[in-house]
Amino acid sequence: MVEPKGNSMKIFVLLLSLNVLLLASYEKADQFYKAKEYKKALAEAKASTGEYQDPKLHLLWARSAEALGSLNEAMSAYERVLILDENNTEAKTALIRLYKQSGKEELAYEMTDSLKPAKKRSSPDPLKAKASA
Repeated sequence: MVEPKGNSMKIFVLLLSLNVLLLASYEKADQFYKAKEYKKALAEAKASTGEYQDPKLHLLWARSAEALGSLNEAMSAYERVLILDENNTEAKTALIRLYKQSGKEELAYEMTDSLKPAKKRSSPDPLKAKASA
């Protein structure tokens, strides 16, 4: 049995609408955050399941949780940012601060160490190198 074109079009429009709603979730959460409506921003971030792979969403989640005083949730969200974007200095800096506030000095130290640029190995100067016999 073949479905009428009208039903196929309705399904297509419905799926397209759902996709747009999923994509709009980060934007909506960001608007709530900027308006200092942190509970709404946090709820919207949590509901944005279609964007869980986006580090920006978790960064917004972390900021909102931190603004509400939910330090453990904020730390968890900042850690998810680093799983998705290991070079995110905002997340690292926030984690150092929160780890220190929470008495997790060892974690703060490790995170501080990860912010330091890697030391480059200097190659020996061929003019100064001497062979010894």
